[in-house]
Amino acid sequence: MSTRSPFARKLSLKIALASTILLLIVLLSVTAIQAGITLKNCAANLDNQLELCAEKIDAEFEAIQEFTGNTGILMDRVSLDEESYRQTLTQLIDANPSIFGIYVYLNPTLAAQSGIVVPGVFKPDEGEPAKFLIERKPFVPEEYVIYDMVCEQIKENPWFGPYLEHTKEKDIYELSYMRHSPGYDGHGSIVTEVVVTMDWLVRSLQTLRPYPHAEVYLINTEGKIVCNSEREMPTYGEEYQKDSLANAQVVDEHYYEVERQHMSDTTNVYNEINLKGLIQGKARFGRQYTLSNGWTLCVNCPFKEVFADVRKSVLFMGLGMLACIVLLFIFCSRIIYKKSRPLNQFASTSKRIAQGDFDTELPIIKDKDEVSQLRDSFVDMQRSLKQYIHDLKVTTAENERMESELTLATDIQLQALKKTFPQNSHFEIYAAMHAAKEVGGDLYDYVLKGDKLYLCIGDVSGKGVPAALLMMTVTMQFRQLCNSTDMTVSELVSVINDTVADGNDSGFFLTLAIACIDLNTMKMQFCSGGHNDIVIIPANGNAYYHKAKRNVLCGIFAGFAFKEETVQLESGCRLLFYTDGVDEAMDKQDQKYGYARLLEWAGSSMQYTDEQSVVDSLITSVATFTDGAEQSDDITILSVRMI
Repeated sequence: MSTRSPFARKLSLKIALASTILLLIVLLSVTAIQAGITLKNCAANLDNQLELCAEKIDAEFEAIQEFTGNTGILMDRVSLDEESYRQTLTQLIDANPSIFGIYVYLNPTLAAQSGIVVPGVFKPDEGEPAKFLIERKPFVPEEYVIYDMVCEQIKENPWFGPYLEHTKEKDIYELSYMRHSPGYDGHGSIVTEVVVTMDWLVRSLQTLRPYPHAEVYLINTEGKIVCNSEREMPTYGEEYQKDSLANAQVVDEHYYEVERQHMSDTTNVYNEINLKGLIQGKARFGRQYTLSNGWTLCVNCPFKEVFADVRKSVLFMGLGMLACIVLLFIFCSRIIYKKSRPLNQFASTSKRIAQGDFDTELPIIKDKDEVSQLRDSFVDMQRSLKQYIHDLKVTTAENERMESELTLATDIQLQALKKTFPQNSHFEIYAAMHAAKEVGGDLYDYVLKGDKLYLCIGDVSGKGVPAALLMMTVTMQFRQLCNSTDMTVSELVSVINDTVADGNDSGFFLTLAIACIDLNTMKMQFCSGGHNDIVIIPANGNAYYHKAKRNVLCGIFAGFAFKEETVQLESGCRLLFYTDGVDEAMDKQDQKYGYARLLEWAGSSMQYTDEQSVVDSLITSVATFTDGAEQSDDITILSVRMI
């Protein structure tokens, strides 16, 4: 796979990762199922083996118990002399190879009659004849306590041991069973003890070991280990001496204490299963079985060995899955790389297209799939881009031409508006226009003809070039009429109205206000064609709106008779002409500047002694109010002060 295909490599890695997770889930599920099946099979197998071993041990125990009982009955009938005891006990032990020793405990009456203390016989070593033990001494009832001790031991537990017996060849662990026999012919009762080695018991437990490191225990009713499957047994007590029963007592502190709760049943074993225990080999699996005498036969198997086959199968499965993942990665990488090769070509092609090479040929896709559809989409996009670039060039050229024309129109409009204002002993004048777009539709003008000052202000509907053209037409006509005729202001407005209305197919109209001030008498003729009321500010600063006679807007229809009026002005008063871009200016909350705010400002304008300051102050006031909001209309202001 090429290193230049990061898309294929990343996609292959994601597929491999997803497959790994899925296979890991399957592996864990199979492992759990196999572990459960293995535990159930192991439990069933151990239960069967425990039952068979328990039956065997129970049979041996029953045989020992029966032999002990028969021996007691027989010994109860033997004559109270040394030879009779010797012959009888020797015959019994020779006839039973599994018996290590037989001992008889006489009650005080028989002991007093015979003077014999605990006659017995045992096999010291394999192949040697049995040895007979007998002790004679004067009978002292206060000192003869062996019989009572044995009787007490039988009440607690007829089984005694295990304990250690030293011989010439080896140390032997022994187990005794004691039985109390009823008297016969007035002899009174005796206690018979039969001693057996524990080798047969160890061999029986060893046959029960299902795994090399499994441990098998035989636990008595006190919860102490009697025997285990290991031959190396601990020292349970002092060396057994026949002349002292006290020395044969089992030393409890040398017992292995085993709590029954550690010998878990199947349910508890399932709860002990955990991955950590399986890996470290510390978890164990236990089963138990109760013998007829109340003792418990337990087997304890390490999970590591119980699950050995499961671990091997899981290991093989894991290696197989790993190999499958590697093969899947390689296989998917090759397929994905083959399928994604056109995408790489598309990437390089789109880069060249983005750099402006729109004639770049796209790769041919033979398969009819999503990649083929993507290729077709690229072709359509390439065609659209080429057409778009062509249209953009045309549009850009057109826009550049229009911008050039707008620039020219702006220059022409600015040239149409007067920028110089004369110095005169009768008046001061200043005006300014701020267009909302490149060119505006507002107009202002003045003509000084002899002792008369003609003033004009207007607002053409609409914006842009058409409004600017109409504005320049009205301005030029106003100048021509003022300079060439002696028309009244109403006649001037009427002529301009007829000119605009004649052939007005575009529906343009304008508001227009014209005033003529006689500089000698300070009388002002005024006519408004739907324009805003002008503000008159006397010398005392009490500004007010002059409510002019109402006339229609100019340009709507021709032949309208406009009305004019005469206003007497006073020396020192100021006239403020403006368009609706002032009073209708809006802030960001769509609140208008309004007539009230304009009149309030006008009252404070007498502080300015020149008209340019007046105009600049009003423009600043409007700008402060709008606070950066977009200008929605042209703003035009003309201020005149009479001297």
